[in-house]
Amino acid sequence: MIGQVLEKIDLPIEFEEFSTSNFSQLEIQFSQALERLIIPVLQWSKSSLAYYSAKGELLNIFGEGCHCDNMVGKNTRNNAHPEQPVFFNGEFLGAVILCCPRYLKNSEKFLSKLVENALLDLTRQEDEEGLLAELGTSWESLQAVYDLHADLNSFHNLNNLLQRITKRVNTIGEETKAVFWLCETDYLIPIATNNIFNLIERSIDGSFIGSIFKKQQSFICNEITDRKKFGDEESEIKNAFRLAVFPVATRINNYGVLAVWQEKDINVFDSHTINFLNTLTMQAAMIIETDYLHTESIKNEKLQQELEIGSTIQKILLTEKPPESICGIKISALTIPSQKIDGDFYDFIEYNDDCVDLIVGDVMGKGIPAALIGAATKNCFLRSVVQLQTLEKKLCPAPEKIVSWVNNEMTNKLIRSESFVTVCYARIDLIKKSLTFVDCGHTKTIHYNQRKQKTSVLEGDNMPLGFSVREIFKEQSIKVENGDFLFFFSDGITEAKNSNGEIFGDQRLSDFITHNAWQEPKILISELLNTLEKFAEAKVFQDDLTCVAIRIEENFEPDVESKLCLELDSNLSELGRAREFVRNAAKHLIKRSLESTFIEQFELAITEALTNIIFHAFDNQSGNQIELVAEVISDGLQISLTHQGNSFDPTQAAAPVFDGSREGGFGLFIISNCVDRVTYSQDSGKNSICMYKKFSNQKEDL
Repeated sequence: MIGQVLEKIDLPIEFEEFSTSNFSQLEIQFSQALERLIIPVLQWSKSSLAYYSAKGELLNIFGEGCHCDNMVGKNTRNNAHPEQPVFFNGEFLGAVILCCPRYLKNSEKFLSKLVENALLDLTRQEDEEGLLAELGTSWESLQAVYDLHADLNSFHNLNNLLQRITKRVNTIGEETKAVFWLCETDYLIPIATNNIFNLIERSIDGSFIGSIFKKQQSFICNEITDRKKFGDEESEIKNAFRLAVFPVATRINNYGVLAVWQEKDINVFDSHTINFLNTLTMQAAMIIETDYLHTESIKNEKLQQELEIGSTIQKILLTEKPPESICGIKISALTIPSQKIDGDFYDFIEYNDDCVDLIVGDVMGKGIPAALIGAATKNCFLRSVVQLQTLEKKLCPAPEKIVSWVNNEMTNKLIRSESFVTVCYARIDLIKKSLTFVDCGHTKTIHYNQRKQKTSVLEGDNMPLGFSVREIFKEQSIKVENGDFLFFFSDGITEAKNSNGEIFGDQRLSDFITHNAWQEPKILISELLNTLEKFAEAKVFQDDLTCVAIRIEENFEPDVESKLCLELDSNLSELGRAREFVRNAAKHLIKRSLESTFIEQFELAITEALTNIIFHAFDNQSGNQIELVAEVISDGLQISLTHQGNSFDPTQAAAPVFDGSREGGFGLFIISNCVDRVTYSQDSGKNSICMYKKFSNQKEDL
């Protein structure tokens, strides 16, 4: 073929005589595929094409010849011509070079597509040859498939099916022996045999059969001369005259090994026999994988049912909505399980408008058992309060007595369940302004003192529930003040890890509470979750996250409004109403005289914030709602503006330049200098800017 092509080409330079013996079969087949595709194209493109082998030798030339005298011949390949390397199944087959593409606009793309199609044609040829070889498989292989199909319909036991497959080696010869070894962890189990008995499991390491499993390469020998390769435990194959070992595997997993041998020179393991054994091996792998997937499907279905049950248990029994009716205290809570089921729980017991108990617990373990233990423990606390109220004829039993009663009730049950529960039981008394707590091995509670503006940790030395019925529980008490913040949490927060394996830690959490304790508990928890997700670079954590945030506030008189609200349109004409809103808030919410600068600075901050929202969040388009909420927080006034426009990231805002060289940044500067704190947050598609200003230590006029 090459000689015929060269005869038709009037080459401007001399060439040596070509011989196909210098090239591999794949290179010759690729050249033929290339010729089938290129000849029609070259008739109109007036181009020339050369194919060089992997060794750099010219194998074929197509077209009218090289018009620039630079393409073909010894050492004449020119980098100026488009060149496309050829790889087939990872093997390098050389390169194709295009010369003088007169009528091709994109010669490189054309060349790449041409080689791609030639390789596809080569793949098709291989597939056809493989199909012909498969169709030529012996009748025994086909019969084995048919029989096995019948077995699948009549047998439902994996061992029985594998035994049926192994018995089919008798087709090779009545005295043929076989073992199907199934891998389990680091051992091979003789799950099915033929003409061999009393085999026991063996380690994969140190055995010849195990090495075949590890390498995933078949071994076939028609006359064994070296038996030293066999392990000491492999006595069954030491007398083998011929041996064939096939790994049993699929794309998903490696399952075992099929070993077949004869101790006499009966039938040679020829190509037909090997095809037959390969068929049995393939069918065994399919059966094991089908059984595995079926078993996993059943497990997953059961697990999903358990998860749904556990999720319902958690929602109904383990967590409660924080009380909202207690004046002088704000509470928010959150739990995020690492799975759908966890053992974290919390609950609230309201005695009256001035006293509330909080229970925060964590059960050792996960899944439905942990959830049920958590539900039982929580229920036991509720029953203990009722029992002690009846016995002592007292509305609020002491926390240490409540915890002791629960421990006596639960310890033996927890010991039998091989579990325990860490708990923090806390009571907030707004009349006494006190926090009384019993810590049973739970994570330390963080207390932020607003007056001192620093955090401390609260911890006890009691053991968790379920360790001993003789444990003596002791309560501790501290004073709390208006503006103080209490944060109860599980260790899932401090033990959250980032990609480097670094934990979030107690110090980061303490610093976060210190800098955010002035915020609403709900907003603080939302901000903490965002911080944890950024730190861990994930929204799913390795352990359960549970926290309860509480802020102590001034107990207002019932006839005094504690909050003012106003809805505005996204129009600059609303700025006057916004300033009037600040004056009304000062008049109706604040029970003290204020300097005029307090109101004036807050009016200026509101004006700047509202203007920014109208221009940047809504592109100066009216018809959008902006909600203003004013409320007294501890010793200051807080006003928040909430909208559903474009969000704003203050960290991306440039600082103002006072020399007039650049505009922008002055609004944020004015706001930050008019109030004491400014925060930006997002929640459920809503964006908020929250401004807080203390009644004392007011800033001077700008």
